[in-house]
Amino acid sequence: MKSLLIISLPTKQSQQTDYPQNIYGDPLPPIPQACYAPGSTIELETLLTAGHDGHFEYKACPIEPGGVATQDCFDSHPLEFMEDVLYGMPKDDVYTDRAYVPWGKWEYTHKYKLPEGLEGDLVLIQWT
Repeated sequence: MKSLLIISLPTKQSQQTDYPQNIYGDPLPPIPQACYAPGSTIELETLLTAGHDGHFEYKACPIEPGGVATQDCFDSHPLEFMEDVLYGMPKDDVYTDRAYVPWGKWEYTHKYKLPEGLEGDLVLIQWT
């Protein structure tokens, strides 16, 4: 069974999705956070310090070490929302990738399913 290595780099669509740089402009080395099988359900924890309601979406992109992820790559690998662990917000049958944010909360734990065909030695996770 193939596995995938998850590296989390939160970004916004308007920002670059490559590695953060050190003070010399060189890419920082990846720091693996976990290793999962394709199709696994994973738990993602998030802390918002400026709440504005709405929802989270998570996407993945496999790259080669030192490679650069593209927005098209992330858009091709959306994660499926499975469960809101802390507040029980329901799953949206129309937008299955969305985890909705309950009003007045700032700490979140969601379960998401990784895409079945997603695999690689280095996989980045994007949240929006």
